[in-house]
Amino acid sequence: MFSTLLLFTQLADASPLEIKVTDPAAHAVVVRCGNRVEREPIRDGVARFDFFPKDCVVDVIRRQGEISGPGTWTCGDQGCSLQQVDHLPIQSGPDRLNIVLSGDHKGNLMGQIDCPSGHKARVDIERNTLAFTDVPAETCVVSFRGGGANHSPELSVGDWLCNIENQPTHCQPLASRASTR
Repeated sequence: MFSTLLLFTQLADASPLEIKVTDPAAHAVVVRCGNRVEREPIRDGVARFDFFPKDCVVDVIRRQGEISGPGTWTCGDQGCSLQQVDHLPIQSGPDRLNIVLSGDHKGNLMGQIDCPSGHKARVDIERNTLAFTDVPAETCVVSFRGGGANHSPELSVGDWLCNIENQPTHCQPLASRASTR
């Protein structure tokens, strides 16, 4: 009787399905058997399921990268990259400095531009967009107001994509103005 009980206990503790995963970026396994869908985390390289499978499809879920805010992202083997942020249509011009904000900028309600010539202006952030007009042909700094104190690197007239979520603020030329979502 004791050996039968011991054998039953060992079988009850064993998982009927174990899937070994060798991908270090994988964190979960999904098994789909007809209408049944089961998801289990990978622990020590193994995902354990407590059911007997039949004619199943296995999906391994792996980490592809990180995202830092809203927008359209592309994620692949090299991580994730921001492709597009929802913003107002951009009107470029010889005296305009446009900034599209990515990342979390909640609490920041406006931007203020300060140029060495003394030019200053304030604009509200609207749909992730700041649009300064009559900007002189020099490098200026934009401060973001209403939330945490943060400012841009030196920017000149043009269209910029800036992430003000972390300090220092990172800005790069805005690649595409055609699609604004």
